[in-house]
Amino acid sequence: MNKKKQIEIINKMINDLNQIKENYNKNKIDLEETYSIKIDKNISNISNMIEDIGGCKKELEKNNEYQFIYEENIINDILNKIQNLGELKNLSDNLFKWKDGPNYTLTGNNLIATKTNGGNNYNCNILGDFILPKNQISKWKIKLNKYSNPSYNVWNIIIGVGPSNLNQNDSSPYNKTWTFICGTSNISIKSGSQTNYKGNNKLKEGDIVEVIVNNITGELSFSVNDINYGVACKNPLDIDLSPFVSIYDQGESIQLLE
Repeated sequence: MNKKKQIEIINKMINDLNQIKENYNKNKIDLEETYSIKIDKNISNISNMIEDIGGCKKELEKNNEYQFIYEENIINDILNKIQNLGELKNLSDNLFKWKDGPNYTLTGNNLIATKTNGGNNYNCNILGDFILPKNQISKWKIKLNKYSNPSYNVWNIIIGVGPSNLNQNDSSPYNKTWTFICGTSNISIKSGSQTNYKGNNKLKEGDIVEVIVNNITGELSFSVNDINYGVACKNPLDIDLSPFVSIYDQGESIQLLE
């Protein structure tokens, strides 16, 4: 590996690490709450790594002959460490996106789901492409993009969590999930029955529901338009859960917010 190529690699390493550090700093509070990450320690480690690699670059630049202080296998080891940290570069992105499924269409980089088939029925079960991690807190926000809140069915859109292996064609998803009922602000706790939460608070188009899953305590909470409604119920800790939405009326849609 010649000197010019090594300097190119070092510049890329420094750039990648600075990007990771920037994303950490920008999302520090949310990341600490959501991922239980020790952000300050990681930022310190990354800063030290940037300084070490920068020192290597200076040594290489001032040396006219090829006598780099690190062997190629050490450079590759550093590159591997950065690759392992690579997922941190995306922490400011969405926790997940929606999986493909029957009776709905995904747009907006798989963040918007619109029911486009199946008529008015419980046959549009949307799951996130993500299993909620154990012993962590996960949270996400969903906007009611198109929502009529019909009086004939207050369960028109329900939002929450469900088994990651839920059949997306299932015609009774409310019996298998833990959800916030947008037409009443009540809760369905894997029973299909409506349980009091913030009863009779009907949501409208444009409202934003935040789901907060504490997989340490098993508590499931919701916020609406940044107003925290508190703990709604307990969700199980012994099964794999994924984000879940069900849309009843064809033509209505939800959006996972960035």
